Amino acid sequence: MLCSPTLGTRYDIDASFSDADADDMMTATINVYVDGQRQATRSVRSVAMTFKRINVYNYDSGEASIGGIEVEYDVGATAS
Repeated sequence: MLCSPTLGTRYDIDASFSDADADDMMTATINVYVDGQRQATRSVRSVAMTFKRINVYNYDSGEASIGGIEVEYDVGATAS
């Protein structure tokens, strides 16, 4: 978990994924904004592949932390 949730606080999570490099690796960068201010950033290297789905959870140990989740996304170019 990058941030502990607080009731009544807006959280925006932005994730971006780099193109594959020569070793077929990519970097995923996740930024968490609380009330418009960046609070946490984490970058993760992983094998580059086409996403079939991305799961987003707002719970820990099976309990919802705060309300629902709204998702917006852009679809990038598909590798040929």
